[in-house]
Formats: sequence, C-alpha cells, structure tokens
Amino acid sequence: MKTKRKTLSQLSVLLLALPFIGFGCRSTQPVAWNLNITKTTYSTIEVDLIGVPRGGKPLWEGYDMDQYWKPGDQRRQDAHPLSKDLVYNVPWVVARTNLQWQKWLDLQKATDLLIIANLPGTNFPAGTADPRRKFIPLNKRAWVAKKRTLEFEVQDTLINPLTKQRD
Repeated sequence: MKTKRKTLSQLSVLLLALPFIGFGCRSTQPVAWNLNITKTTYSTIEVDLIGVPRGGKPLWEGYDMDQYWKPGDQRRQDAHPLSKDLVYNVPWVVARTNLQWQKWLDLQKATDLLIIANLPGTNFPAGTADPRRKFIPLNKRAWVAKKRTLEFEVQDTLINPLTKQRD
C-alpha cells in the first residue's frame, strides 16, 4: 500500500511539474525582440513605440491619433514613448538588449508593443481602422522570426509588418 501511495505521490508531482519541464520554448510570456523599422518614403515620419500592458489595448484602440500627435498631448506624455524621426531607407534598430525593454516588460508588464507613426495625410479612418497604429504581440510564439528580429516598414499610408505572424 505504501508503494502505491508513493508512486501516486510521485506521479502527482510529475504531473504538476510538466508545464515547467521541457515546455519553456512554448511559453506565451512576452519577450524582448530586436526591432528593425525602416521608412520607405521620402515623407517626414516620426514613430513612437509604447509598451501596452494586458488590458491596456482598448485604451489605445479608440484613442484619436490626430489628438495623439498634437503638441503637448497628455496621453503621449504619460506613455513615455521611445521616439524616432525616421530616415529614408535607414533602419531604426531597437535591440532586445535595449534598457527600454526592461521597462516595458518588467515594470509595465507589457504584452503588446504599440507602433504609432505620424503618417502624412489627414483623412484617416477613426478607431481601430486607423493605419497609423499597429499592435505587435510580444509573445515569442506569435512570430516566424529569424534571430528574434521583427521587421517593419513605414510607408505613406501604413505600418507594414515584414516578419510573418503565425496564424
């Protein structure tokens, strides 16, 4: 009887440990990525990167992008974005070792990265259809990426992911 209990006890421990043994590569935890963002237009375009925590996406999905790009916008200031004026055909590289990743992942508990581009033009659709905003899941299983690098191009009319996202 003791042997049977001991075996059941060991089996229980093993079953409880299974999610942690050998399945680390299947993690859905957010991870830092190398980002390459390249502007493929001569237009002047500024890009902001913002870590978005779980539950924070709806706050950004409906936010007016025209308001966001107005000087002194409080939401933009509070987000403390990583910003860059892009140069034509010169990638903006944000390495996964950049300290900003620690802030996004550890302090803000980001699950998504929000890319916001100040694209030329004025007639953009409102809400989630606005092409100036792109949410990037930080889950390492979300992307078919080489060397943990996600590549994007910014055109006059949209932010285009070049790295394939898994279905």
